[in-house]
Amino acid sequence: MYKIYLRISAIFYVALFFCGASCENTANAAWCVRVKNNSEKDIYFVVGLNWINSGYYPTTQLPNDSTRIWHVKPHQAMPLNYYPAKKVYDNSSDSIALFVFDPDTIAKYT
Repeated sequence: MYKIYLRISAIFYVALFFCGASCENTANAAWCVRVKNNSEKDIYFVVGLNWINSGYYPTTQLPNDSTRIWHVKPHQAMPLNYYPAKKVYDNSSDSIALFVFDPDTIAKYT
């Protein structure tokens, strides 16, 4: 029963965050992602962008960079803006992943 609850809640949270992602009202941002936490728990997330040479490239793999993990408190939103100085190279066919973690998972595996 516990595993079913975890799977359903993980799917719900990921869907909720993708629906809340938006780039509205971001002044001069070349690329952005906005994550909104509508749950009752803190969450952590990582955007699937890898730094290669002179810019960020979209990826569907978990980046191996612990400095890019972001914390969002319950009922708050966090925009991540990438300005022209931080080049994000993406094509319309590129896929990007947003990894969402529970604080217990972060504490256990870091």
